[in-house]
Amino acid sequence: MDEKGFMISKQNRMKRVFNIEHYASGKLRGAGEDGNREWITLLACICADGTALPPSVIYSAVTGNLQTSWLEDFDASEHTVHFASSEKGWTNDKLGQQWLEIFDRYTKAKARNGRDWRVLWVDGHGSHLSLDFLVWCMQHRIHVAVYPAHSTHWLQPLDIGLFSLLSSYYFTSLSEFMAVTKGWISVSKREFFGLFFPAWERAFTEKNIQSAWAKAGLFPWNPDRVLEPLKPKDLDSSDSDDDDSDNTTSSSS
Repeated sequence: MDEKGFMISKQNRMKRVFNIEHYASGKLRGAGEDGNREWITLLACICADGTALPPSVIYSAVTGNLQTSWLEDFDASEHTVHFASSEKGWTNDKLGQQWLEIFDRYTKAKARNGRDWRVLWVDGHGSHLSLDFLVWCMQHRIHVAVYPAHSTHWLQPLDIGLFSLLSSYYFTSLSEFMAVTKGWISVSKREFFGLFFPAWERAFTEKNIQSAWAKAGLFPWNPDRVLEPLKPKDLDSSDSDDDDSDNTTSSSS
């Protein structure tokens, strides 16, 4: 399980094609971008069998209440998504605890209805390691495995193989939306879900999920996928000879 934040209308850098005259005119400007900087957090969880839990989306709401206008594109007959809110759109201890119930609901059947133990991999975020969180997991036969600090970019399948895809698909949809509307419609929480969910479906496929686990070397188990790139490269024999001769000359001198 891991989190990913979305700044609703913030776009990634994009490449554009233009002619030399346009560049020489000095009027070349960056791509249009809406000014909305509200934050929305995604809680995602994948399994080594290639499946994913339904996404959990946290909106920012000072009152703590979700508004129906934000979810007009959500259709319960087509989409399985969980929604929550916090003051700044970030996760916290309370939401982390509530998310555990979602995890339990969708994974219990794989563990003989909870009779077998499950393993939940998380990073060191405080909302994943509160005492209540850990006690609840123990009571429901869930092992909590924590990635070493500063290692998720090598070991976390979501970071390695899925979140970048999700961002790419989301920002493509966002750019297309802004191009079609020509900037006349501000991008807000009302538009977010309609842009996000198609990107989620494109990114979180069985093939992509299994590929992400393999890149992390976790399933199939293959530590060399992570360790090999970290090993120092051997020096060429010629370089070694040169180094030896230099050392000999230096010591003689």
